[in-house]
Amino acid sequence: MGITVFYLFSIFLSFNLGDNVNTVEDNMKRNSIFYYDIEEVEIASVNTQILNFRGKICVKNAYFSFDKYKLYSYTFVFDKKLVSQYSIVLSVKEKFGDASVVTPFNYVWDIGDSIIVLNDNILRMTLKSYINGEN
Repeated sequence: MGITVFYLFSIFLSFNLGDNVNTVEDNMKRNSIFYYDIEEVEIASVNTQILNFRGKICVKNAYFSFDKYKLYSYTFVFDKKLVSQYSIVLSVKEKFGDASVVTPFNYVWDIGDSIIVLNDNILRMTLKSYINGEN
């Protein structure tokens, strides 16, 4: 039995913007599609921390960005050979409807206080306040 894109998207949505580092790490460890080793980068001058998890299958990497130890953005990089962009679009569309903006190979969904962006095989969720420079 293979891993479905619906399952991968449910893992993507299992994270909550505003969560702390420990909550994200615990969530990652519960998902069998990721290795447990964590690469952590901290940029002390701006209180930014980035966690990088390597994926086992279907997802190559997952990046989580924190500001003052609160999650404000995260990204999944899917394996192009195993997960098509179209299948990701269908999964996001099923949950949030049609994309607000569509350009060749780029899709944007406005979902309240955050946005979801799909560019090729990269799916990202970010708080709008960080895009607007309010933080």
